[in-house]
Amino acid sequence: MSNLYSQESEKAILGCFLLDINDSMELLIALDDTDFEVATHRLIMVAIKSLIKNNSPVDMVTVSEMIKTESQKETDSVFAYIGSLCNGDFIPSNAKQYFDIIKDKAAKRKAIYASHKFIESLKDSSEPFEKTYTDYDKQMSDISDTSVTKEYIVDWGPIMIERLSQLGEVEDLSTVIVDTTLPTVNKLTNMFRGGQLVVVAADTGVGKSTYVMQVCANELLHGTNEGGILCLSFEMKHKDMSSRLISVGAGVDMGHLSFEPDKLKDDDWARIVEFYGKIEGKDIAINNVYTARLNEIEIEVSRYIKKNGTPKIIVVDYISLIKADEKMNKVQQVCDITRYLKLLAAETGCLVLAVQQLNRASASRTGSDAMPRLSDLKDSSSVEQDADIVIFLHRKNRNSVQPDGPKEVVFYVAKSRNGQEGYVDAVHDGAKMIFKEVPTGLY
Repeated sequence: MSNLYSQESEKAILGCFLLDINDSMELLIALDDTDFEVATHRLIMVAIKSLIKNNSPVDMVTVSEMIKTESQKETDSVFAYIGSLCNGDFIPSNAKQYFDIIKDKAAKRKAIYASHKFIESLKDSSEPFEKTYTDYDKQMSDISDTSVTKEYIVDWGPIMIERLSQLGEVEDLSTVIVDTTLPTVNKLTNMFRGGQLVVVAADTGVGKSTYVMQVCANELLHGTNEGGILCLSFEMKHKDMSSRLISVGAGVDMGHLSFEPDKLKDDDWARIVEFYGKIEGKDIAINNVYTARLNEIEIEVSRYIKKNGTPKIIVVDYISLIKADEKMNKVQQVCDITRYLKLLAAETGCLVLAVQQLNRASASRTGSDAMPRLSDLKDSSSVEQDADIVIFLHRKNRNSVQPDGPKEVVFYVAKSRNGQEGYVDAVHDGAKMIFKEVPTGLY
């Protein structure tokens, strides 16, 4: 076990902190008291960080007094020991080497502990193996990061000059740029981009899932970004999702496609074949198991990305059907879900396109007050908070019986973190499952 400890490196790094904390601040931030083997060294680390937090000076006297205050240790013995650290045979310029040794030893100890815990959990836990292993894998990934913490605060001047020189360029995590399929919505939102969580919300039957499929079909046909599309639907079976995609992409009647294929004409079949030919070989995945548990979704998405790479779009249809920790109420569960979706978008650089229902309050309003608002998002305000873009679909004259044919729908961009809010008039051809912007456009 001697290879798991280095008391001399611990003494040396603490001596560097005590002699000149400013030169070693980034190393101090990156170290935790649990990285040290010796109990006294852990006490000294805690004391130094407490002093820094309180804007107090760090030296032999202040550290020993802090230890006495927080742990009731005898000051004389601690003071003498701290004095020996400051007079040790070490070189302050080698602080980074001491840091690397400590971090390496600590990582090995933590990995051993995590492995023992993993083995014990396999014996006792009722959780599925995949969940237990995923938790262990994440923990080992965190342990393996032994690097120095990045600076939290940097000078703004050089960053501003660099940003001005890069105007028009797209950030690395925003290389995915997706057409919203409606020109004015593109202008309002500056298009959908990788790293964003976009929420499309509406009452039942207005066409929110249809619109999301329209965005996907358009990207498959005309998009230039690398990467595929992963559709996770907890409401529709994979065959229904597939039919919607074909209907939108080929421009054929959804009813004929699903229930009356004999009514499909020769030119319909020609468009279907043409659509299939254009998307054949492209990476499109649709879930076949309709689990709606967040921990299982996390596992499956992680597995998909490891196997196929990061998709450009992940569709989630819809948020409120997902279940998180059932010990929490629905609002708390939705908070966990939207936070996961936002982090998924941010960490992978893909576009997460999520569908959500509205609560009942929106259906009770009429006239000019009928337009949905952010507070109408079902179950939790976290949907609004975590989303980069929120788009409502609102059908005009929703309470009246409308004849067959296109329905008037307003696209209301209610939140656009990097754009602006606004309304866009469109029509919905329910038979061919497609939305088109009308000339009146933005108002």
